[in-house]
Amino acid sequence: MPRRIAVIGAGASGLTAAKAALECGLEPIIFETAGEVSGLWRQSSGFVWPEMRTNVSRWTCSFSDFPWADHEDDFPRADAVASYLRAYAENFKIEQRIRTDSRVTFVGKSGRSWRVQIGDEAYAFDGVIVASGVFSRPYVPTIAGIQDFTGKISHAARYRHPSPGGRRVAVVGASLSGIEIAAQLAERGTEVLLFFERAPWILPRYMPNGVGRRVPFDLMIYRRKEDGLVSVTTDRNERNRQAALFMKQTFGDPGDAHPALSPSIDGAPNLAAVSDVFLPFVRAGGIQPIRERVVGLGTNYVRTSSGRRFEIDEIMFCTGYRSDLSFLDQHTKTLIGYDPSDMLLPFLANKTVAHPDVKGLYFVGLYKGPYFGVMELQARWAAMMLSGDIPHKRRKRERELLACENAIRLLQPRPQFPHSDYVQFADELALEIGAKPYAENADTDDLLRNAPVTPHQYRLSGPFANRQVAIQGMRSAIERCSS
Repeated sequence: MPRRIAVIGAGASGLTAAKAALECGLEPIIFETAGEVSGLWRQSSGFVWPEMRTNVSRWTCSFSDFPWADHEDDFPRADAVASYLRAYAENFKIEQRIRTDSRVTFVGKSGRSWRVQIGDEAYAFDGVIVASGVFSRPYVPTIAGIQDFTGKISHAARYRHPSPGGRRVAVVGASLSGIEIAAQLAERGTEVLLFFERAPWILPRYMPNGVGRRVPFDLMIYRRKEDGLVSVTTDRNERNRQAALFMKQTFGDPGDAHPALSPSIDGAPNLAAVSDVFLPFVRAGGIQPIRERVVGLGTNYVRTSSGRRFEIDEIMFCTGYRSDLSFLDQHTKTLIGYDPSDMLLPFLANKTVAHPDVKGLYFVGLYKGPYFGVMELQARWAAMMLSGDIPHKRRKRERELLACENAIRLLQPRPQFPHSDYVQFADELALEIGAKPYAENADTDDLLRNAPVTPHQYRLSGPFANRQVAIQGMRSAIERCSS
């Protein structure tokens, strides 16, 4: 009899977890709090705005055996991503396994089973995959005088359309959403004051391919070649410095648009944001970058760490999100070191998936990073451990890897992402399930040498391989790099 598992969340990570479970002969049931699938990409209640586009191209923002249609934009809009996820669920017959409007209130071990509770109803499962995401609760920092401010206060999670022009809006935070929202507000004639402490590198969505064509930047930089993003080094500061020099050489110094935007090249962790129009608005004066922390609010102003005051009509917090694993039983939360206030690594698990002391409970997509391919590899690993195709490991090596995760958690200053090298992280996960691509003949050797690293490569070989789709996806990415 197939093992029954619960999947918590019907966003991108939950859907691919259910699909991986079906591949492994498991019987998944997905519990989704909202009334529809797609997670943060939901158009009615998700955390995206209608004009938002993906930060990476559709070749990277995809699952390995479900390519986007050729007519889709290089960087799809939010509504297209939601449609893609619904089509994925329908294509792999996941829809019938989803229970919407089902908020999980408790998950805990009960004998040899896992107890999952929804309201007054309790269910027993052989295993659980937590795929509730890192975008659970919008985070707004505690700021003195916030109750005195008479203008509009909002968070990027609830942003849908820009305010009318002629207003002065403070945007707090210069990460991915802060940069994009600041640019969209400026485009509508709003005067934007952008407050931040660390300057990000601004990556354009397109970069030249050397022969006069503009190509999605991720297809150019996500490579396994030795001349990739950074050189291999054991020193983290040197790796950060090399990455900074690479981005400065490749994308230019944002400080050329405004001195406050010049990122550090001293070995500190790098921040990155993606926008084609942000820097032009800075140069035109529509966005005023202010490299200071907001420490207070008055009736119509913000006060910064230097003591300066700036009059504003509205304040928008682009300050990130916190995960919510409050439904886990206390024993499990203690074992995984759960800290809801930690926005980098709220819990400890090897490659953010498996904890050596917690068998039958795995995490998928609960890491800060924008990659569908990583979610999918995590899902395949979790499903194979639950089915017994790969044993749950408790050996010494797993505890050493857990110590590495804890070391990341303790980093100061904190990096933007805990596992920022997409290619390396994806390959490490692929090794766990035997799906790291390798050259089998001259044809695949040529493909792997010339194709950017996209999720399709991880269906080339190993369990549940689909060589036809993998090769099609790899060739499509190669063609886009030269077209």
